[in-house]
Amino acid sequence: ITMAGNLGKFLERRGRDAEARELLERAIAKATGLGTAPEVLAPQEQLLAELEETLGNVLARSGDPRAEELLRRSLATRERLVAAHPTQPLLRIQLAGSMHNLAYLVFRREGGLEEAYALFERAR
Repeated sequence: ITMAGNLGKFLERRGRDAEARELLERAIAKATGLGTAPEVLAPQEQLLAELEETLGNVLARSGDPRAEELLRRSLATRERLVAAHPTQPLLRIQLAGSMHNLAYLVFRREGGLEEAYALFERAR
């Protein structure tokens, strides 16, 4: 799953959105299937948040309405991780990045200015 996420990011950054989308959707399905068993540690949640955020960004570029749901799920997971591990600066940085990505998407839609501004402020 980690390799699929890394490759998905690589493809996304090179504008190969269709390939990234297919790979990331499969990786999310596998990561989601792991559930919340005690042996699944926070890094798995962190990975799922990363996969959802990357796919959300890919879908946002094509105007797919599923992008917002994925970005919101990623944000919610990152908020839970920060609450559970408040001393981990990397988790806080990733949370701010998720807020930024969602804010950018919301900003681009009509009537989303106030929510986008609030997200950008929280990300600061």
